[in-house]
Amino acid sequence: MERSFWSWVRRRLFSKETATYCVFLLIAAVLWLMYTIGSQREIERTVAVTYWGIPDDVYLNGKLPDQITFTVRDEGNELSSFLFAEFDTIEIDLSAQFRHKNSRKKEIRIDYKPYVEELVIPISSTSTVTNVNPSTITYTYGHVYTRRVPVRFSVEPVVDPQHALLREIRITPNEVLIRGERKAIDSVKCIYVDSLPGMLCRNEVIECALLKPNSAVELLTKRVSIDVAVERVTEKNFRLPIEVVGVDGIRVKLFPETANVIFAVGLSRYYDVDAKDFRVVFDYSTRDEERKTVRLNLQTNSDLDGIRYKIEPEEVEYITEQ
Repeated sequence: MERSFWSWVRRRLFSKETATYCVFLLIAAVLWLMYTIGSQREIERTVAVTYWGIPDDVYLNGKLPDQITFTVRDEGNELSSFLFAEFDTIEIDLSAQFRHKNSRKKEIRIDYKPYVEELVIPISSTSTVTNVNPSTITYTYGHVYTRRVPVRFSVEPVVDPQHALLREIRITPNEVLIRGERKAIDSVKCIYVDSLPGMLCRNEVIECALLKPNSAVELLTKRVSIDVAVERVTEKNFRLPIEVVGVDGIRVKLFPETANVIFAVGLSRYYDVDAKDFRVVFDYSTRDEERKTVRLNLQTNSDLDGIRYKIEPEEVEYITEQ
């Protein structure tokens, strides 16, 4: 049964009908190739566009297109080069059109066809650009006020309790340019960063959006980078005597007379925290006469930035003696 099947296949493959079909297929392919090579055809492609040279204080009355479509005409074999061609982004310098700021006719005009032709010629010198969409645009423009303002956090970033900041969080850029009517931008004191995602617990650079203050102000920078550097923390504690201040000729007895100061300090700063640099202070002028207590505070000449601490107890009782 199997032998007879393969015999049938061989007879069909080498039959006159199969040979005739292959000949017709070959002739059709040759005719199609001759038609393609010898006839004019068109292909449509799209290319990205960027612009520079627009002053910060200029406001256009329309949006510049970020891509354009063009059609190329040529013989089929030449057009095949455009099927898989990767085009560089067209960069258009508009600075020359804004140099005469005192001109009454405040408008710009862009003709895209010459830029497209510069892309096409290196690929095929015989191809013709028959259509560009948009072909040309003309926009009027006006001048607005600009001002540089600082960037701030709308909500203070929260560091995970098991970590401490190695240094101050960096915002890049820390100032941004805004523009609009003078009254609108003069009311803006700073631009706020959108909230950070969760607690900070690792070294990372976070891209964050900026919050637009109002509809009358335009942000020329939309996003900033937040550079965070943290490290694991460990505890370090000292028991210190409580120093009494703010008394004049009055003897004060404290209960207790010492306090424990507990620091949550980064590993790199562990040896920077020394008991001799700190004082636990009882300020008699801040006393609660009814409860006979005073809240303790920590004084130091050292840099406590990024170091969390607590005093136990937070407040002490007292009695006075004449």
